[in-house]
Amino acid sequence: MLFESKFKLAPNLLILYGDHPLISNDTIKKLIEKHESDNTTITMLTAKVPNFDGIYQGFYHDGRIIRKADGKISKIVEPSDANKSIMAIKETNPAIFVFKTDWLKKNINNITINEIKREYYLTQIIEIAKLTKVSIQLVEGNIDECFGVNTKEQLEIIEKVISKNDL
Repeated sequence: MLFESKFKLAPNLLILYGDHPLISNDTIKKLIEKHESDNTTITMLTAKVPNFDGIYQGFYHDGRIIRKADGKISKIVEPSDANKSIMAIKETNPAIFVFKTDWLKKNINNITINEIKREYYLTQIIEIAKLTKVSIQLVEGNIDECFGVNTKEQLEIIEKVISKNDL
């Protein structure tokens, strides 16, 4: 089991991918503060791109945030599972979450393997959260902090973003 430990776990758990080097301390702090002040089960960052061209082309491969009519999240759809209309959605998942640790511990093993990619997607946890009727908050991040770097081309783009913002 993933969370088996003889140590006392913190009440909240921050999960972020290591390929997003521009995420600032302020953004992480804002996310955690929102999570704690709203007493939310899951709080996650989203990124809205103006388009998927030029420097924003890397966001095309991120999961898309699917919202219900009331504006609340219903799920995250990964590109391998998305149709053309879903791929046109410009709100993406940079994969930065804060969870109530106890809830995640009870539910993470309910994630099932994606049959197309043969991988487990943490993003499936949003659908599990909807089924268990827990609270989910979204915080829109600064797009310049949400670039992922996995290729030489993405590294070149992020260098432009750093230069543009004088970071």
